[in-house]
Amino acid sequence: MIPWEIGTAEGLTDRDVRVYFVLASCRRGATVSVGTRWIGEVIHAGRNRVAASIRRLEISGYVVRENVSRGKRPIYQLTAPLFAKEKVARGKKEKDRSRPTVRSAARMWAEDNAHREVS
Repeated sequence: MIPWEIGTAEGLTDRDVRVYFVLASCRRGATVSVGTRWIGEVIHAGRNRVAASIRRLEISGYVVRENVSRGKRPIYQLTAPLFAKEKVARGKKEKDRSRPTVRSAARMWAEDNAHREVS
């Protein structure tokens, strides 16, 4: 699942969204460790293009890259609230309310497109 704000972000290309989709699909909690070569094979893009997409995701604040030694597979932290860890209260798991509902997603879309004229 891709968070609403990433799927509709203006500064990201279609490839950036596909790279994020692969990262989100392979995550463990909010972290993921996959190589750019493998991501490229999955989305049919070269390593350099995948690396450029990851850099754009980092600049946009959707992904944080953790420092690892040279030659090691990088670890990425997905910053979307959708992937936040569940809160634990009194020994029981609380329902995570940070995920947008269908109604709030539709409202966000309407607010984003309110300035556009309808023909």
